[in-house]
Amino acid sequence: MYDDSPYREEALDDHMRWPRRTLSLVDRVIRSMIEDQKPLFDFLLTYNSGDFEDACRRYGIPLINEHTLLDSYDL
Repeated sequence: MYDDSPYREEALDDHMRWPRRTLSLVDRVIRSMIEDQKPLFDFLLTYNSGDFEDACRRYGIPLINEHTLLDSYDL
């Protein structure tokens, strides 16, 4: 488990500035953690890939969703 407290304030500020953007506050926190470029994730498992695929691709984090064949990840 990771401590997301350093990312919460930034995500809340972003959410208040851009309230019409479709990302939830939780998704904004997760995206901030991905975009921090620290090795926090080995992969991201989600049913909501559209909100994360660009960030995961940019930072080299494998994205696993309901369409992913798990055999390819050696899990």
